[in-house]
Amino acid sequence: MRTSRLLACCVALPLAAACAHNPVSRHVTPAGHEFRHLAIRDAERTAVRFNWGSGLTGLPAGRETGAAIGGSMMLNAGTARRAPDELLADFQDLDASAELLVWPDRVGGMIVAASKNLTPTAELANEVLTQPNFDPRWFERMRGSLLETAQSHHENSWGIAGTLAREAMIGDHALKRYMSLEPWDEIRALTVGNIADWHRTAFDRSALTVVSAGGADPASVGRSIDAALDGLPAESTPPIHDFPALSIVPQTIVFHDPHAEKSVVQIFGSISPRRGANANAFDISIDVLGGGQKSRLFEAVRTSLRATYGYGAGFSDFTRNRRVLVLGGEVDTELLPNALATIESTYDEFLADGIDAEEFSIAKRAYRERMRGVLQTPGTAARLLMEYHLDGRPEDHVATLIDRIDALDRDAVNTLIVREFPPFSEMMTIIVTPDPSGIESDCIVTDLRDIPPCV
Repeated sequence: MRTSRLLACCVALPLAAACAHNPVSRHVTPAGHEFRHLAIRDAERTAVRFNWGSGLTGLPAGRETGAAIGGSMMLNAGTARRAPDELLADFQDLDASAELLVWPDRVGGMIVAASKNLTPTAELANEVLTQPNFDPRWFERMRGSLLETAQSHHENSWGIAGTLAREAMIGDHALKRYMSLEPWDEIRALTVGNIADWHRTAFDRSALTVVSAGGADPASVGRSIDAALDGLPAESTPPIHDFPALSIVPQTIVFHDPHAEKSVVQIFGSISPRRGANANAFDISIDVLGGGQKSRLFEAVRTSLRATYGYGAGFSDFTRNRRVLVLGGEVDTELLPNALATIESTYDEFLADGIDAEEFSIAKRAYRERMRGVLQTPGTAARLLMEYHLDGRPEDHVATLIDRIDALDRDAVNTLIVREFPPFSEMMTIIVTPDPSGIESDCIVTDLRDIPPCV
């Protein structure tokens, strides 16, 4: 939500694993909402993050993209009482910002404001949550914009690659339809009623998680939480999260687009969720493999081969429990066969040899400083605390983060690489190129409507 701010807590609960240096405490607001608070010394701002476990619940099959329209309207169309410009100005006057993000399995909102302005900001956020402007004219505008975005996915190489990958990994399912913005006819058929139905089920308090981080005292945060949530339904339709496991079949699918300026190469591998005890080792591993200009893949494909402007690696979340490893970048078509061989050999070497001592020292130091910055900034600290909370991690997990990074050794990271990263032979390659000659493939596609026979 591009909006407001949160309220206060008054009852502190005892912590089973409390320790003297633990800055995270557990509280209950006057209205009975539990939350965890990360105290950031000397911070003038406070962030409060909400997680509703709803996602696409409340939308009929085929019309899951209505959740994207609903979230966009809440962010951009104002409220029943305030025009968009007025609402934005009111947030700016409070030196506040907010976000609203819709995922297939959840809805996330965050409010960041000067600590002294938490309650009035929360009241603005409550107006956005409880009185959104679902005016038909705004709906037509947002639906048209979403349809243009959906169609553009079929017109550019990155969009085509993503659509191919999701079709191959998921098939015709709510998860794929939402992420690929399909089918177009169902987007055209969406109604304001669909959006209102989604809104009625998306923000119930029965599947709610709240955390906060910053300089405000917990009592003030608790009152703000209550103000933000006032009037939202206590319960509604139970969330529906029957998302399939991702299917990654080792194969190479090529989309021949004669109008593409460059080739796009994306390679996908199965990987377990990195959250929990292994998160730091996963992060350092991916930084070394493809996290920047000094990473293995960038130096091999860009610096040495000169085949691209950049090539890297990362993790992509379909849901919190559906995660894939992705190697990806744009490649000079004339060097495409050489680039594919280089990517494979670089990855194979990474799995076989792991990270050397110098790489590990540099990556660990950079990661440690990055996470120190995360913990010192209310917005990013609240995001991290929410992830830990949803994972069921103990309260001291944030307080001990830097200590755990310091204690991490290279052998542990290399053991994780061998155990968790998939062999290249088990990964799926998606290529969009103007010239498929010289590429060994299992299937060549020229129209996205022809995908099913390939997968």
